[in-house]
Amino acid sequence: MTDSMAANNLHNQIPVNDTVAGYIEIINEFSKAYYHAPVFNNQPVWTSTYWQGIPVLKCPLDLWLYQEIIFNQKPDFIVECGVAFGGTTAYLADMCKLVGTGEVIGVDIEIQPQTRASLAKYQNVHLIEGSSVDIQITQQVFEIVENNNTLVILDSDHTKDHVLQELMIYSKLVPSGGYLIVEDTNINGHPVYPEYGLGPMEAVEEFLAIQSEFYIDKDCHKFLTTFNPNGYLKKM
Repeated sequence: MTDSMAANNLHNQIPVNDTVAGYIEIINEFSKAYYHAPVFNNQPVWTSTYWQGIPVLKCPLDLWLYQEIIFNQKPDFIVECGVAFGGTTAYLADMCKLVGTGEVIGVDIEIQPQTRASLAKYQNVHLIEGSSVDIQITQQVFEIVENNNTLVILDSDHTKDHVLQELMIYSKLVPSGGYLIVEDTNINGHPVYPEYGLGPMEAVEEFLAIQSEFYIDKDCHKFLTTFNPNGYLKKM
């Protein structure tokens, strides 16, 4: 089969009404299937995705975007609110090593001993235990980062009020041209977990309504599916 024949076959699989809305429907259905389908040990595959043997709990397409952002921004610090098992923390730390600069500050309300053990070999990882919006915790983060080039990733409590607090606090660390990434904006029906309630997406919408310095970088939707739709915020 020639490339043109393959392209025609692919085109024929797209609904006749191949409008933008038609494509969005296909993307949303795939995103829901990827997120929920029990295809690996009766669990969604993203729950069994690892970096250096540590669970990352991410869509690999988002991780690919992260390394592109790190390469372009070359942050001195990455503030990661929400550490979980530490897989993403390790990934970020390794990406920093590859570009030759950067340390990761991981903040979590409770950091498990296994997570600490998994990250012990990383000299460029600093773990802070406590709520990401607690004033004592934020002061620690700000004292470490000071005025350096900082990338921020928010992945802790996914309720709207909490995420909005994080946005208002940590947006101050992001330099012009830098990124503030809000994870799991796909919940509450965007397109998964419609029953969740107000969450990260709604926090982003309210934040952007009152903060004109940031905009949604639509280029970060280039892989079509993401766990963070409209969550890649870039500072003017």
